[in-house]
Amino acid sequence: ASNQRIAMDEKRREDLENKLEAWRKGDDNIQKNLDEQIDGLKARFADAEVEIIFDVSKMEKKIGSAPEFGDGSACLDLRAILTDCYNKEKDIRLCDIHVQAVEACTKRVISS
Repeated sequence: ASNQRIAMDEKRREDLENKLEAWRKGDDNIQKNLDEQIDGLKARFADAEVEIIFDVSKMEKKIGSAPEFGDGSACLDLRAILTDCYNKEKDIRLCDIHVQAVEACTKRVISS
């Protein structure tokens, strides 16, 4: 009975190891797919950034530089809070309230 129990335990352990190995392979595939998606999104973001910088440069040449408002310290405290939120939160949607506050402050500065 003892040998039979040991054999059953060994079989269960092997089954669990096989399941764990299969899960790890599946997890590796999922992680690889996510990494590829992230790389693709980073590339698209970089392309969009370059495009925007180019377009802004063209617009500035066409209509002159954008007006400056204040000394650059406008809404500084709100911008700092927003930056801190982005650095701390994994889900940036949690920072939406700070984005709205910065937008409202910016509108006040521009319209004043």
